[in-house]
Amino acid sequence: MRDPELERIRQEKLRALQAQASQPNPEEEAEARLAEEVTSLELMVKPRLSREALNRYSNLKVAHPELALKVLLIVAQALQTGQLGQEEISDQAFMDLLRRIDLLEKKDFRITRK
Repeated sequence: MRDPELERIRQEKLRALQAQASQPNPEEEAEARLAEEVTSLELMVKPRLSREALNRYSNLKVAHPELALKVLLIVAQALQTGQLGQEEISDQAFMDLLRRIDLLEKKDFRITRK
């Protein structure tokens, strides 16, 4: 009598797990949507970067993905508003942008002794 009941419980568990797996996960959907947006931004920005700036961006993306995303957003926004015109973004201009972002994010700590 235990064997059929055990098998029934297993089947119910299996159905529940299959139903759970078939439902879309909101976190996975949001992550996929973000990846698509980043890809579309890269398709817009990468052709405008010089070879050296593109290498620097690739290295930055591996080492500091959050900072790379910020730079990507800033450059894409500048392209959309026409601030960059038609010129190519040089490595020096890319480094200057990174320095400006670094200065904005730095926190100034002052320690005073009494």
